[in-house]
Amino acid sequence: VYQDPRAGDAKWDGKTYYKVFNGKGAMFGNEKGMRIIDITDGTSNTIMVGSGGEPVIWTKPDDYAFDEEKPLHELMKPFTEWLVAFGDGSVRVIPIRD
Repeated sequence: VYQDPRAGDAKWDGKTYYKVFNGKGAMFGNEKGMRIIDITDGTSNTIMVGSGGEPVIWTKPDDYAFDEEKPLHELMKPFTEWLVAFGDGSVRVIPIRD
């Protein structure tokens, strides 16, 4: 379930590219999570899960650290697009622009 199909024939080694954002202001910002009513931009505009960056062990809580005061990690690597799931359950492909 957590293996990215874009990884090709690479041996599944228990690592995944799928990660959530955590930190103040993120959907997974604290131990209790965020209530839908607290998502002020709306669930269809709020990214919950993304696939990119360095792979992590899927059971380890090693996700995207979110701080609105700092730039985001290199989210798109190693792929040519970013797969994301939004808070409303929709999934989209975001192309990388040079």
